[in-house]
Amino acid sequence: KGNITIFKDEGTPAIICETIADTGIRSQDALLVYYAGHGFMHGSKSSELLLSMKETTAKYAEQNSLRYSWLKEASTISEDVAAYYDDWAEKYNDDLKSWEYQAPVEAATLLKKFMPESGKILDAGCGTGLTGNALKGMGYKDITGIDISEKSILLAQKTGAYSRLKQFDLQKQPFPFKKSEFDAVNCIGVLTYIKDPKSLFKEFCRIVRPSGYIVFSHREDLLK
Repeated sequence: KGNITIFKDEGTPAIICETIADTGIRSQDALLVYYAGHGFMHGSKSSELLLSMKETTAKYAEQNSLRYSWLKEASTISEDVAAYYDDWAEKYNDDLKSWEYQAPVEAATLLKKFMPESGKILDAGCGTGLTGNALKGMGYKDITGIDISEKSILLAQKTGAYSRLKQFDLQKQPFPFKKSEFDAVNCIGVLTYIKDPKSLFKEFCRIVRPSGYIVFSHREDLLK
């Protein structure tokens, strides 16, 4: 439905395609949407990366079953998610580095193939700034970040990657942005905690300009 072009990996669950198509957005000329399973934006080596992420997830689920048990729960209660990430904020970057988490860099690399450095980007669910840092590394300068975790936002501010930062719950729409305000939205490692993804994607489509881009990831295991 609508004029949405979906570039998807071979293993993209049908539910993702249906969710985007069901938004019914018709005002966009060619909204690029790219899906990645298990938190990785992946290209030619998708199978290898997916296998690596599965092994990494299994290893940390076993070694940290108590500390990270809430990750398996995938709560969509905003207050819980904010509390989880506030508590995790100081150790978040180090933990994800040890997990060899590549989604922010791969997502930024993907966007760079399509959009010039002058583009205006919303990092939706920016966390501690991993995605913002990756985008900054690609030469992007106009990056706005929003996240539900206050402590994560404070850490994101220290990266120097963002022109604007705001604590905001992505489940509360509309966002405090104008129609077609952004050239792109990056939403990496966030959809797990969203109760109504259709509503969120409609909002993304509202704030991204026609022919703009949405880059996102989702945990494949939670779509089965």
